[in-house]
Amino acid sequence: MFRFNWQDIDYAARKLVPFFFSLFLVLVSFIHIPIFTFSEIAPVIPLVSIYHWAVYRPNLVPAWSVFLLGAIYDSLSATPPGLYALIFLTVYGLVIWQRKFVFGKNFFVYWLGFVIVYLLTSIQAWVIASIWYHSFINLTPIVFQLIIITGLFPVIALISLAIQRAFLSDELDAS
Repeated sequence: MFRFNWQDIDYAARKLVPFFFSLFLVLVSFIHIPIFTFSEIAPVIPLVSIYHWAVYRPNLVPAWSVFLLGAIYDSLSATPPGLYALIFLTVYGLVIWQRKFVFGKNFFVYWLGFVIVYLLTSIQAWVIASIWYHSFINLTPIVFQLIIITGLFPVIALISLAIQRAFLSDELDAS
């Protein structure tokens, strides 16, 4: 017989916090900002969250949830199908693979690691989109995206850290 236990529900809900925060950032990414051509230079904000959770709580963000976030981002954007699902998984994979160089280091190393990962995945997205559209895509928006996301990173990372401290206790950390 199934027993209703509030502690189990609380535990499950807390484990979903990283996914729902990342989903929130996916939706925020598509808010219209009335600045001329901002949509061309708008950074991929959910990558900050994916990066953060892959560094600090990879056990709470499985690859399938990262793929799902990428698929949702793809469905809302006018990009080649599967592009951002691949980009999100690339970020996740790179961070999981190299997290020992970032985890436990100071904020500057954490920030620099993100900028490097964002640059690499931006180049990956540029190459894939150029192949998809059979022409070289302008690189200027990528430069502006990198500048904008580099400036936004500390704010989003600190919000992610505050969420982690507020909702996720140490017993959930299996990293």
